[in-house]
Amino acid sequence: MKQSEELYLLRYRYGRAAEMLVAYKTFLSRQVQVGPENYCQNSEIVSQVTHTLLITYYSFIHSLFDQSGTNFIKTTEPYLSILTDDALEIRNELIEIWQEIERQFQNLEIMLGSMEEQN
Repeated sequence: MKQSEELYLLRYRYGRAAEMLVAYKTFLSRQVQVGPENYCQNSEIVSQVTHTLLITYYSFIHSLFDQSGTNFIKTTEPYLSILTDDALEIRNELIEIWQEIERQFQNLEIMLGSMEEQN
């Protein structure tokens, strides 16, 4: 089966989300070099980059399920008949998790938008 453009974008965004998670966890656990001779010259920069990576990670996760964007649910529907039982179970679990946290993402989006308007 030929991969659709939507599936390609979904896979691409998933890959970027995975990269953001690795970068976030790296900074969160302070596995970065800090000091005047490094890019992260002090712990405040490390903290700020950690926060930025977390927000970027959340943005990528949201983009995977956003109905006006990639939309994981809609994009994977044409492939349901070829998914293994395990893959179908994982898909359904991801959808359940998203439905549980979707409102929290929307609240975060509203809060961040409000903060931008204040600046």
